[in-house]
Amino acid sequence: MQVQRVKVLVGAMAALLVALPSVRAADQLKTPALLDGDTTLVPLRELGEWIGAKVEWAAPHIILTSGTKQVQLAVGSNSAAIADGQASSQLTLARPPRVIDDVTYVPLRFVAEALGVEVHYYAAEGFVALSMGERSATLQVGVGKPPAKRQVIQAAFESAKAEGTVAAFKAFLAQWSDSSFARDATKLLNERQAKDDFEAAKADGTVAALKAYLAKWPASVHASDATKLLAARQAFEAAKAEGTLAALKRFVAQWPDSALAPEAKRLLSREPTIMDIAADPAAYGFERGGGMTFTPNQAGAAEGYQVSQWQQWVRHNANGTLDILTIRVKDGKVLDAHWGGF
Repeated sequence: MQVQRVKVLVGAMAALLVALPSVRAADQLKTPALLDGDTTLVPLRELGEWIGAKVEWAAPHIILTSGTKQVQLAVGSNSAAIADGQASSQLTLARPPRVIDDVTYVPLRFVAEALGVEVHYYAAEGFVALSMGERSATLQVGVGKPPAKRQVIQAAFESAKAEGTVAAFKAFLAQWSDSSFARDATKLLNERQAKDDFEAAKADGTVAALKAYLAKWPASVHASDATKLLAARQAFEAAKAEGTLAALKRFVAQWPDSALAPEAKRLLSREPTIMDIAADPAAYGFERGGGMTFTPNQAGAAEGYQVSQWQQWVRHNANGTLDILTIRVKDGKVLDAHWGGF
């Protein structure tokens, strides 16, 4: 297999790093990389120094150590070993380390990942990005003009950002999923999708729609608003289910700025029913009269009645008449109400 030396253009790489969105301000490995088939080979000593690994020689064997991690290689051999603490394993390399012009080259991905370095290969732009903690580095791979191609990809990314739609980001990722812009495009896609889904759930307004949104996007920037909308909707539905003016008043008092408040106020405009009055007799001018405890007979118990209290409320009218309201209450909840005495 012919080994091809890759020329690293310093100026081009500098331009490449200026706008690289997914890689921090990075170091640049100085010595040109080599391509051996599909394997990228890099100078052992330079990679080891960048990682901060200890490099030991026992020709033809090479040992690299970084913290608890260790890699053992041999020039010209496809056999390799890795260890991390007490755990170790043997592996077979696609391409062996080799010496060219007195420089020892090793497989980049194998050595780097074994020593805890993240390796990202951006095929569309023809370069590799390395990251280890807060440090990063780049290395040009392949022949051609990657910076020129990168300008095309960057223009497509900026166009997708300007349009800002789910469709635009999906179209960019369909074409350039292996570019260094893919990570940012995916993030923007998720943010846009979360916003569109929130607007749809908000427009739907149902408990089911809002719960579905929160299940899908629990960590989105819109989750807090969705949670508030859900709480307001649940409170409103509970007030409607109770069906009294008192319940609707409590809702308006608790959620005055809710989009549901106008609907609650509209429902409040109706004439009060006997159950509305029974829910808060004092608000309608009634005073507490007598009361008695009601224990159902056998037939009543069979129908599900439980021990409850009958209360009598009286209102004195200006014309000298009396309104008598009798209500049955259990655990603070009005069960029945009728006009007249016990």
